[in-house]
Amino acid sequence: MSTKPPRGRGASALLASDPTLLALKKKLKQPTYPLDVVKAEVLARKEHCFTMSSLETIADELLLQVSEAIELIQLLSVDDHFYKTMEAEKIPGAFQDVYHLPIDDSTTLYIKVQLVEGRSEVVISFKRKD
Repeated sequence: MSTKPPRGRGASALLASDPTLLALKKKLKQPTYPLDVVKAEVLARKEHCFTMSSLETIADELLLQVSEAIELIQLLSVDDHFYKTMEAEKIPGAFQDVYHLPIDDSTTLYIKVQLVEGRSEVVISFKRKD
């Protein structure tokens, strides 16, 4: 049996029909961490759930209080705000979930979260989406 894709369709057609790759692609469109667990950890850890750079952005660029940032995270939903899962750059084998949260007509927040054993930071990035 030939593994060549149908004439004129190229390698992308072959890859698109591979059930293993389709399952992986679907999985990557789901968050790694249950959002309700992330929200609970943020509520429990309060300001300690944010990285230092997130705290600086919240205060200096977004002009928000930490309590307001925590409230905004509680508004996240997978269906409306989940964007993607990505591999963490600094922690091999860890993943981060990215959410886009519109807060007004001209501003959308980029919120990146992760849950890693032994680390208090849950919110890795909290900034305006470029």
